[in-house]
Amino acid sequence: MVNKKGLSTVVTTIVIILIVLISIGIVWGIINNVLTKGKKDVRIEQFTNTMGISSTVFDYDNEEINIRIKRNEGDEEVSELLIIIEDDVGTEVFEQEVQDFNQFEEKIFNINLTDTPIDMSQIKSISVVPIFIINGEKVQGASPSGNAKLDFNRNYHIENGGTEDTSGEGTGGEDDGFCSQDSDCGSETIVEDSAFCKEGANAVYQFKKTPSCAPGNWCVNATTEVLLQSCTSEEICLDGECMLNPTSCIDTPENISLTCGENDWIGEEFCSSSTEEVLQQFTTYYCIAGACSSGTDTLVHTACTSGQICQDAQCLTPQECASDSDCVPLYGAGYLCNSTGECEQEFALSMGIVGSIWPFNLGEYFESDDLPNIENSTNDLVGNFISFPLPSLEENCFLIIEHVFPANPNDNSYVRLNSQETEISVGDPFEIWETAYCGGASSS
Repeated sequence: MVNKKGLSTVVTTIVIILIVLISIGIVWGIINNVLTKGKKDVRIEQFTNTMGISSTVFDYDNEEINIRIKRNEGDEEVSELLIIIEDDVGTEVFEQEVQDFNQFEEKIFNINLTDTPIDMSQIKSISVVPIFIINGEKVQGASPSGNAKLDFNRNYHIENGGTEDTSGEGTGGEDDGFCSQDSDCGSETIVEDSAFCKEGANAVYQFKKTPSCAPGNWCVNATTEVLLQSCTSEEICLDGECMLNPTSCIDTPENISLTCGENDWIGEEFCSSSTEEVLQQFTTYYCIAGACSSGTDTLVHTACTSGQICQDAQCLTPQECASDSDCVPLYGAGYLCNSTGECEQEFALSMGIVGSIWPFNLGEYFESDDLPNIENSTNDLVGNFISFPLPSLEENCFLIIEHVFPANPNDNSYVRLNSQETEISVGDPFEIWETAYCGGASSS
């Protein structure tokens, strides 16, 4: 006989279990939707922009701007940068693809404005915004702020060009040239011995220099003329002075030169606003109605040749590089920045033949007749790199971490490499290098 009461209990239990499972499914669906939506809403815009503009160099001849950008903290992959340049008329966005832009690394980006409506002389700001790869999607970084945006004030007369010195900082102006604000460049000064008579005005003028911090973080000087003294009706301005009873003269070149003075350059030289010329004031003497007079004009003292810019009142060729890292985007690895600011190919510092090695068949240490064996700062190879050309089986480039000099100068010195196991053998050739590029050998 079937026990109906027992069967009813089982059915009830099964129904309760089914209701619980269905309820769990509904609740999980709601929670999962919330979590998924929340995850998608967490974008990089909520985080601080990890890019900064270190410096800029304006090349007015070629209508180009070299922008040095540094990546700060952050592990996200950067696929490209948006470089935003704004002038008085509008804004242009330049997309720059990047690869392997690691944190604390600097890269130089060249922006050509030839075919754009941007006016270099009227640029108001330059900004950088990174594009990250997150979960396979391109995500735009935060709006630029801090040193990710440079705001320019162009109400100045550029006396110095915009190049970079060997420290990587802008130059040209007072003190060390590097600045972040106008006060870093010094105070306003009067140019000594710059008094002159302005043509058409019976008055004495002189020059004043007003320093300011220009784009690229270098100091520039605005050179302006200021009124020093107005001459009275009984006076005439002559040779930078208000003088009574002017000297009687005859209007001939010989008499003017003898009686009134020699035409000549006066004051300090300075750069034109285009940075293409060296300018200076030139005083010319006249004989008007039997009285000596003079006038001063700003003339071109020196015209810079193609490829040069005026900096510190000199026509100079801009440096190609300030450090070894500047040569990499220009020429690739294997180039060094020399003392004149030019990139040049790296060559081996020295070479030789491996003597004995130890531990046996491992070659962490080796000695050689060709290693320097007299101890001094020049001969110490620690910090240099070493490679082993064919026929050696070792293809890697190693760092020299120890160089031991013998007590007896007739003995050989030995070096220790940054690897406990190598493929070098007795008789292998070796080459010493300044950088880890090692002429193209793989770094270890």
